Amino acid sequence: MSKTNKDILSIGGVILAMIFFPIFGTLLNFKGKVPTNFYQFPPLFPDEKAPFNLTVFIIIAVICLFIIMLYLFPQWVGFKKVNIEKQKLKGPKYKLPVWFWFGLFIFISSIFFLWGKCSNPKWIVNWLLIPLFWGIIFIVDGIVYIRTSGRSLIGARPQTLIAIAVCSVGGWLLFEYLNFFVRKNWYYPAGNLISGEQFLLYSALGSSALLTIVFEWYMLLKSFTRLSVRYSKGTKVKISRKIWLAILIISLMAFIMIPFFPNQLFFLIWITPMTALFAVLSLRQKWTPISALEKGNWTPVALIALSYLIQGVLYECWNYFGGYHLSNGVLHTFNPGYWMYSIPYVDKFHIFEMPVLGLFGYLPFGLYCWAAWLAFAQLIGINNQFEDETY
Repeated sequence: MSKTNKDILSIGGVILAMIFFPIFGTLLNFKGKVPTNFYQFPPLFPDEKAPFNLTVFIIIAVICLFIIMLYLFPQWVGFKKVNIEKQKLKGPKYKLPVWFWFGLFIFISSIFFLWGKCSNPKWIVNWLLIPLFWGIIFIVDGIVYIRTSGRSLIGARPQTLIAIAVCSVGGWLLFEYLNFFVRKNWYYPAGNLISGEQFLLYSALGSSALLTIVFEWYMLLKSFTRLSVRYSKGTKVKISRKIWLAILIISLMAFIMIPFFPNQLFFLIWITPMTALFAVLSLRQKWTPISALEKGNWTPVALIALSYLIQGVLYECWNYFGGYHLSNGVLHTFNPGYWMYSIPYVDKFHIFEMPVLGLFGYLPFGLYCWAAWLAFAQLIGINNQFEDETY
């Protein structure tokens, strides 16, 4: 068997395991008698969750605070300061491209209908999130275009953008699927405004933007010289094959255990897909953002994670103002894609609909986006590079 076929078999096998292991765990947990509404999509309401627990909240809050300190004060944990020489700009200046203005138009139009709580026309209101999500992609790409002299995804690699969008559909729908097994940490209270078939199509089309946007933000953050080198000289970390194998086994076993302990292990659906994919890619000796740690370069890891935190806050903001929040706690919205959360132990102190600690789940999700893209590119045999810099 060729090396390429072994790569495909290994990566494909891990992805299949991520799909079928939770089903296996669920069948064992319910002794084969799975509740009839267990796989309801879209989920219109959550299952009962464990109540708020101050101890758990404090422990997770301390971890989150440490992460904030790492970003703000990297020298405290051993990162060396990098001196930057000012460089004169060379070459022609680029103007904002036409797709920036197109993105701005569809974005503002979507916000107008969404935040205006418009109920009609249905053919626009029911599908607003798709132009909203893609609008921000065109906007950020346009800014990257002028900051990198035309080296944006749309400007230089439109085929790669399309491929990432295709990967994004499966990459996000996997999370919608895993949400069943943690008993619906997020749900769509107005999802029944359209049929189940329409909502599935809505999810597929809309999810084409959910992984794609992180690469746009990453390229934008990298275009700022100081930020691009801020985390480039840190502690060197080399992870052995034995450790990667252990990470892979633990990650896959977690998919079986999550259905047994959905409250205690709810956070693992944001971590184990990432660790499983990084593990199998590393075992097959493929480059990942983690590979850069061997040279002490934490930039890929730090910026891709930060990229989705930025976008995640924006998503939560756009979502929240798309509905009426009545004084009795009832939500009224015409947006079928409006989402809410039901998180065990830490469901307090919300920023928009998201519990404040839940925002930090966007950090590993950013890394997952890159892992999913690397795995997808390997499976279909295409170049996984989305920027000019050599990995």
